[in-house]
Amino acid sequence: MTVSHRKPRPSQSNQERSAVAEPGVRYHCDVCGADITLTVRIRCAGGCKDFDLCGTCFCTGSEIGQHKAWHDYRVIEQHCTPVFCPDWGVDEELLLIDGCQIYGVGNWMDIADHIGNRTKEEVEQHFMDVYIEGRNGLPSGDERAARAVEEWREAHPLDPSFCGEEPLPIVGPDPDFTTDKSAETFQRERRERIERLRAAQAAFQVPKPGKPLVSGPTTHSELAGFMPGRLEFDHEYEQDAEQPVKDMEFGRVYSFGGDLMPTEMEALGTGATQGKPRMESSGRGGPKQVATPPEEPEEETFTDALEGEPMAVDEATPAPAAAASTSAPAPPAENEDAKAEEATDDRAPDWDEDPLDLELKLAVLDIYNDHLDRRAFKKRFLFERNIIDYRRLVASERRRPKEERDLLARIKHFATLQTAGDFEELFHNLCYEEALKKTIRQLQQYRRMGITTFAEAARYDHELAERTKRQLEAAEGHLSLHAASSTGRSRHRERSQSVAEKGPDDEFAFASAPSIQLLTRDEQQLCSALHILPQPFLVLKAALLTYSYAHHRALTLQHCEQLFAIDPRKLAHVYDFFRDKGYLQAVNMASTSRAGAFSAPASDHAA
Repeated sequence: MTVSHRKPRPSQSNQERSAVAEPGVRYHCDVCGADITLTVRIRCAGGCKDFDLCGTCFCTGSEIGQHKAWHDYRVIEQHCTPVFCPDWGVDEELLLIDGCQIYGVGNWMDIADHIGNRTKEEVEQHFMDVYIEGRNGLPSGDERAARAVEEWREAHPLDPSFCGEEPLPIVGPDPDFTTDKSAETFQRERRERIERLRAAQAAFQVPKPGKPLVSGPTTHSELAGFMPGRLEFDHEYEQDAEQPVKDMEFGRVYSFGGDLMPTEMEALGTGATQGKPRMESSGRGGPKQVATPPEEPEEETFTDALEGEPMAVDEATPAPAAAASTSAPAPPAENEDAKAEEATDDRAPDWDEDPLDLELKLAVLDIYNDHLDRRAFKKRFLFERNIIDYRRLVASERRRPKEERDLLARIKHFATLQTAGDFEELFHNLCYEEALKKTIRQLQQYRRMGITTFAEAARYDHELAERTKRQLEAAEGHLSLHAASSTGRSRHRERSQSVAEKGPDDEFAFASAPSIQLLTRDEQQLCSALHILPQPFLVLKAALLTYSYAHHRALTLQHCEQLFAIDPRKLAHVYDFFRDKGYLQAVNMASTSRAGAFSAPASDHAA
């Protein structure tokens, strides 16, 4: 018999990768090599080990190797009857047990490959439900499992001091499970399940690998100094908070159980603290005690002295003779170091902490804890509001109008005092308030203009926009005409500057000025562009045309500048306007023919 196992390959395409909707162990005929996994096979029982034949080779009496046609045989067919639960057949149960023996319980991926047509999750869930908890997928199985757990708890009560996970019994499969499902129905359901599994695998698309997060110091694609793998910053908030406490040491504090603490000699031993400098105490804790180390051989004392680590010795105890006679006088530098070490070792390894020093150190620790609390609050605020997603935050702010961005910049400091939802609600309410204020100001403007309905307001806004557009066009047109005239470009530049100097802030209420109804539409635009009130314009118009009519000739710009003491630039615009409209020519013709009083062209009067 040839048995092959389906093994997953490390790198395959979406169509070629190892699929769970495939049989696990495959059987092949030992004579012709045909695949007999899903058919009836004949196994030799006459001494040949694992020798299988297909139906065709068995009927023809094929012989190969030690196998003979007259050997005993067994007919092996597919066992597709549920035995422990409704959706697992006997063949799958046998393959599950075989896979657990080969690969070990817990290696569900290899066991699923061994069974075939099953996923890792299905295999694990079936093993836990059937072989551990004793369920069979029916309500009766759930009742059996619950009853077994209750009996176990009654027989094995837990200790009240037990804090771990409660141990539960291994119930095992239900041997009394029966089903009324026929083999044909079970096979049809299995085929449908395999078809659904294959369809899901065919529609599966391998997701594109995302951008890997960089966790190196001070390197991040969006936020400099942030390490996403550790959720830390290279430069923390209040970076120097550890400086005051990094070298702090405490002596024996009796108010906090210091009398129960072992001494340094008892905790570390005699050789661990010899010659080790410690932080100096304030000296207010009482007289210093001299440490008396245990007696050691003279050779060790001499070795310690050579190594520059002298031991603390009682002053009344004389130095050993061997050490005194053998040691050479130390150089001046070594003498100074020895004196410094003796001054340090003159103090007890465990001193009594002074109450004032203790209060000062505890106050420093309280300040340090406040720094840590603020640092943790800042980091928690950043992570909860997802502020580390800098690109998304900047993009969302850019999509807001300028008024909302300015308002958000003014109230950002309130975000730390509220939750994310409360702050968002506050921001929306403030935006709504600003919109209401803007609407109120607009309505007040309408009321001042005598507008009482929204239809009139819409008509007013439309006419205002049209009037502003015509004024700009008229101003630009008159400036261009005057630039092409014989007066020269320098005068045109001066007029343009004078008109440009008048900004929108200088615009007066021209629409409500008196005598405006006496002007034509073009004259109104000219007066609005030059900021001339209607009455002065009418006086200038009457004087200019009357003088021209009386003298039987059209006036020139130079004559006008001599007659009228007004701004020459505005006078030039008015003169060009009268000339372009034909007023001066009409007056000249009327004075020549004595036709009578002057009348303005009818086409220029307002309707």
